[in-house]
Amino acid sequence: MNIRIFIVVIGFFFSLSELATSQSEYKPVFIKNILLSRFNIVGETNINRFNIEYNRIEPNHLSNNAWAGNNNEHIELNIPVERFECSNHLMKSDFLHMVKADLYPYISVKLNMDKTRLLFNQGVADLSNIIISFAGRSNLYHLVGEIQKIGENRYAIAGGKMVQFSDFNMVPPEKFLGLVRVKNEVFISFDLQLEIAEMKQILQ
Repeated sequence: MNIRIFIVVIGFFFSLSELATSQSEYKPVFIKNILLSRFNIVGETNINRFNIEYNRIEPNHLSNNAWAGNNNEHIELNIPVERFECSNHLMKSDFLHMVKADLYPYISVKLNMDKTRLLFNQGVADLSNIIISFAGRSNLYHLVGEIQKIGENRYAIAGGKMVQFSDFNMVPPEKFLGLVRVKNEVFISFDLQLEIAEMKQILQ
C-alpha cells in the first residue's frame, strides 16, 4: 500500500476512534441555572455594516433545573425586542417593524436538552435542534459553540449562525426609495451563562 494512502487511512480511523471515545465518555450534565446574557445580529447594507444587540442579564430570563443530554426537556429563553440597541439609532424603528414587535414582542431561543452535549474537557458545546423564533416564525438549527469556565461550576457558552431574514418570512428594510438596502443574510450570535452541579458529581 502506498505510504501516503496508509497514513491517511490510519488517520481516518484514529479520528473515528477519538470521536467515539469522546461520545462514549460523555455523561449528562445537571444544569441548575441558565440564562441568556447577549444576543447579537450583525448584517450589512449596500453601504455599511450594522449591529443590533441585546446585552443584559435579567432574572426573568432564568430557567432552573434541567438535564443536558438526558431527557426531552427544553429551555426557552425570551428576549424583549424593545430592549435591543442598534448601532444606527435610525434603524430601531425599522427593526421593530420588521420583527412585528406589536404582535411578537419577544425573540426566543429554545434549547432541546436531549440533543445538547456539553463537552467541558474539549471546550465544546454541541447544540443540536436549537430553535430560534423571530416574528412568529421558528427555525431549527445545529450550532457548535465554545465553552469557557467563568467561576465555580459556572460556564459561558458562545455560539453563532449565519441565517437569512427570509428564513423567518421577514423582508429586509429599504430606505430613501431603495438607495439604502439591508442585505438578506445576517450573522446571529449569543452568549449563555450556566451553573451546573458539582463537577465531581458529573465525572463519577
